[in-house]
Amino acid sequence: MSSRKPNYLLITMLLLFSGSGQVRAQDDGFEQAIRAVRDGACLQCHEAEGEWSSWLRSVPPPLLDGAGLRLRPDWLIDWISDPATDEPGTRMPHALAAVPEDQRREVATDITHFLIARDRGPGDWSPVQFHGADVDLGKRFFDTIGCAACHDGAAMSARMARRTTKTALVEELQQSHAIHRSGRMPQINMEPTEAAAIATYLIRDQATDANGDPIIDVIAGLRYEAYLGRFENCEKIVDGELVASGTAETISVDPKPRQDNFGIRFFGEFLVSRPGQYQFSLRSDDGSKLWIDGVLVVDNDGVHGPTTRTGSMTLTSGWHGLDARVFEHGGGETILVLWSGPGIDKEREFRPAELRTRSSVALPVEPPFRLVPGRIIRGGQAYSTYGCNACHEPKAAPNQKNWNQLRAEPVGCLSTDPPVGSPAYNFDDEMIKNLITLIDSVEFEMALEPRAHAELLIDDAGCTRCHQRNGRGGPDAEKNKTFLGTAELGDEGRLPPLLTGVGTKLKYDVLHKTIAEGLKVRPYVVSRMPSYPAALAEEVTRAIFAGDNESPSAPFVPAFSLESRKVGHQLTGTDGFRCIDCHKFAGHDSLGEPAYDLALMGARLQPRWFHEYMIDPQSKRPDTRMPTFWFDDVSLFPDLLGGDSDAQVDALWTYLAAGSAAPFPKGLIINRSDFDLFPSAEEPTLVGVFMRGLSGRVVAVGYPDRVSVAYDMENVRLGKAWRGDFINVKGTWVGRAGSLESPAGTDVIDFPPGLPVAIIEQRDSKWPDDPVRDQGWRYRGHQRDAQRKPIFRISGPGGVEMTELVVPLVAADGVHLRRIFRFEGDTLPRNLAMRFARSKQISPAGDDAWITAEGMTLAVRGLSAAVVEVDGMMELRASVTRAGAEVEVEVRW
Repeated sequence: MSSRKPNYLLITMLLLFSGSGQVRAQDDGFEQAIRAVRDGACLQCHEAEGEWSSWLRSVPPPLLDGAGLRLRPDWLIDWISDPATDEPGTRMPHALAAVPEDQRREVATDITHFLIARDRGPGDWSPVQFHGADVDLGKRFFDTIGCAACHDGAAMSARMARRTTKTALVEELQQSHAIHRSGRMPQINMEPTEAAAIATYLIRDQATDANGDPIIDVIAGLRYEAYLGRFENCEKIVDGELVASGTAETISVDPKPRQDNFGIRFFGEFLVSRPGQYQFSLRSDDGSKLWIDGVLVVDNDGVHGPTTRTGSMTLTSGWHGLDARVFEHGGGETILVLWSGPGIDKEREFRPAELRTRSSVALPVEPPFRLVPGRIIRGGQAYSTYGCNACHEPKAAPNQKNWNQLRAEPVGCLSTDPPVGSPAYNFDDEMIKNLITLIDSVEFEMALEPRAHAELLIDDAGCTRCHQRNGRGGPDAEKNKTFLGTAELGDEGRLPPLLTGVGTKLKYDVLHKTIAEGLKVRPYVVSRMPSYPAALAEEVTRAIFAGDNESPSAPFVPAFSLESRKVGHQLTGTDGFRCIDCHKFAGHDSLGEPAYDLALMGARLQPRWFHEYMIDPQSKRPDTRMPTFWFDDVSLFPDLLGGDSDAQVDALWTYLAAGSAAPFPKGLIINRSDFDLFPSAEEPTLVGVFMRGLSGRVVAVGYPDRVSVAYDMENVRLGKAWRGDFINVKGTWVGRAGSLESPAGTDVIDFPPGLPVAIIEQRDSKWPDDPVRDQGWRYRGHQRDAQRKPIFRISGPGGVEMTELVVPLVAADGVHLRRIFRFEGDTLPRNLAMRFARSKQISPAGDDAWITAEGMTLAVRGLSAAVVEVDGMMELRASVTRAGAEVEVEVRW
């Protein structure tokens, strides 16, 4: 333990630096010192122990595995020679500062040879073709999806053109977590074509002549690429095997590489002579999509026969990017794109003169790079001598003084003339002073105050480049312009949401998923939420919750009742607060502005935050357009729940907690095609369908409570259940028979394959998997009960007669299911058993209840159920020994 006494004044200031956002200059200096220690990876060399070390823990550096393949050799040499020359302000220290200036480039060249040889390089630096439309599209993506919030496009383009190749940059954009482990280069979810467009924009300067002017060829027609694969949607086409490419005068299936199982992508530009709104018609067999300037205009995707879809877009005069894709699954094939608009009164195909492709070829690396054995050996030695392996693989053990043994003096890395093995950080005098004070003051016993820890990690991850939190961060005036969205919603429709108090707003698992997966719930905001490495996402989530809940209050859960849910239903619709005027519901459009989907709120928000927000929206988001519905605690609807504001807010929560399974609010306009089926409000709807994962004989049942099931008549079992929208029957009713349907809703669960009842020799015998008929079981149809719910009838060997009734179970956390089995007749065969669940793990969850690894909770009543292990899996089973038995299984998920 250190003998130094703690500087309590400094500690206090360190703990306060993130509290209100009003930081004193002295506090800010210490904050910057802490960040400098983290960014500079000081603890990679100077080992430290104790809780306080989490303050100073190093931000993980980029992974160098593969660097010799993805980075251009000439750039690597320049970068290692002096990183700040290539990127002023970089966090990368100058490892070769102690090497005489006239020798640095030689040492850097040796290290470059070592890195490239270690990766079995050099990489492929052959010329790559660029397309002008991709450059324009890439700039648009870069400026709008979030890249521009952190990066200057012009400066980054100049650097990337020297640094890497298009192929390597596409891979880095799509798999940044594998390289940038700190999360400071988060991964924005994007399609391969989007990543390729951004990469083309960033390295476009590779295709310039000696004067720096772009080398561009303009070719009439569109570029096409033909792929082989068994596709079911257009996004997957570019993941197939590329077998042909060329130029086409028009969009058709003529470049097809074979009769079935192929996809074609057409891309380039088309000429608009007059500004205005244009209509586009897309007819295809099978699926197709049309993007204009990177915006999806017509979606005709999926496996189907000849089908036409339309869309429109307002365009300026001039050339616009076009991307059309079609795939053929089987049978006939066609694609036809027609357009009309100002000056084009009757829809027609594009004329050859209206289509073009701009292309250029990147210049090869000059001169070609060749490995020299002697340099490889010297480079490996230099890699260790100059401390590269202190941070980068293969890592060496810390070889410098322990942190608490450091002298509070400007020596080593803090000196103006660091020794060999100590990098130069180019700190100014003020920073060196703050670092020395920090070294002199930190004690092992110090613990990081939760709010300070949260702010530290949030800033590490770059969240405040886009988001505001506690008055800090958010885009500056120039970056603010790059955030686009829905004008009707103002800044709420284009800027990322506030992070102030987000640990009291979102549920823990939702916040974690948002950070780890880049979860996006505001489709009207053009920028995209990036995803971060799993370990960082977990750490940031924990820190935010700890920081925002330093004074935790008692759990707040509104009391559930069917009356309250009914009132919430009314208040949401046009007979109430008219929430659907602005908000979507379960994917269906609002009557006006397309604000946040109400059906997501129950799953995402904490009920206390929701309550406080509804009572006073401005307290949570100043300048929000969300109105207040209670004035001096007086309700607009005094006859509902006595006009009590708290009770009415709780009613809204009770209703919305059901999510997409909640009944539609009155007045909602349902987005439906000719083949979307919705249950009536009075009784279940039954329809026969072909469903993916089940047999060809399935009856789908949609209940008024917006929960649905699929019963497999061929295999005599309940196959699936889901919430929300019911089903689209287009694949069953139209085109080639046998096209498989999927549930239209959300929260889909699968029940165990095989019969729910069987005759087995022993308690833990393998469950029979022979064909149902061979086992002697038959589906005997269904009848309806007094509420018109279907009762499925089954007969089996030994005179077994069984029925199953599925009943929706409305609860505080949404709509679940109750399965009711009845065994009719006077006798039952020996060894008759039921199976309710099959999973890798089934654990007790209370009295007569169990939970599976997939999160399904089952409560069994009427039989004594138990878990058995069979073939490495767990199954929940029960013996049926009594004729006339009634078994009730409550299924929650």
